[in-house]
Amino acid sequence: MKELWKKIDRFMLKYGGYSLLIATVATVAFFAVLQWAQDYVKEKTPELEIQLDDEGYLYVNYQYDDKENVYIFWETDGGSLSIENKDNTFSEQKEYQHFNKGYYGYTKSNERVLWSSNDADGNTYSTATVRAVLYEKDKDNIYKIENYVLEVNITLTMQDGKIIKAKDRVFSNPVRENSDDNWSQIYCIQETEDTVTYRYRTGSKIDEDKVLILYWKADDSILSETDYAEGICPSASIIKENENKSEIKASTMITCEKKMCQSGKQIMAGLMDEETYKSEQVEKKDMIYISEFVFHEG
Repeated sequence: MKELWKKIDRFMLKYGGYSLLIATVATVAFFAVLQWAQDYVKEKTPELEIQLDDEGYLYVNYQYDDKENVYIFWETDGGSLSIENKDNTFSEQKEYQHFNKGYYGYTKSNERVLWSSNDADGNTYSTATVRAVLYEKDKDNIYKIENYVLEVNITLTMQDGKIIKAKDRVFSNPVRENSDDNWSQIYCIQETEDTVTYRYRTGSKIDEDKVLILYWKADDSILSETDYAEGICPSASIIKENENKSEIKASTMITCEKKMCQSGKQIMAGLMDEETYKSEQVEKKDMIYISEFVFHEG
């Protein structure tokens, strides 16, 4: 556990708190820490939350003096997001929108997003969580979220064709319509000409009292940790010291270079407990809610 908390402490120093640790590592799923972080944010900033208006749009009522310098990175763990950009601030987001599978987007602090239950994987998600990460814009890279301000979540559900607020669920734990909860999935959030970026989600209800950590494994050195803090527009970048590995622990997203992913190569992802995290050897039997993915030509 010591190694785990060292990693958490380093993250706090670099990015400014447990909340962005969770924003960055949460599919990861430090789920118990996640709940603590969400409660901490609510305690410190009770006036800020994601609002749902009468038209079904989501927004954060951020009215502080620095609002012109604060942007929002929106994410959903199921369904899709339509982004309201009133001007050309996020021109790359528009230019490269074909890379985006609908799971994320950037707005100014006063702009709205619309959630839909229709997902790029072909399923309908009756309940999903949307996350808004507020950050101060960087003059050289407006998509970079390292200058963290705040993060807030909302869980949504469809009821009689209308979007309403639902009971909170942790991010990466959505509900599929007309399905049981016995599923887990590695899913693509972004695809460029050269790379593919994946996340993990599961329908199995997560016990928030447990610390569960996401583990990625491949049958070759094709996994790279996605650099969340650098932003993922127009395309995801990777953390060089965690590039081209056969296994990665505690990373919300992984990115693979297409040229390295020949047909038949396989990726596996699942959750493990603290004891397994500390061990040098992780076996499939030690994981829960496993998803496996095989690359195919084309």
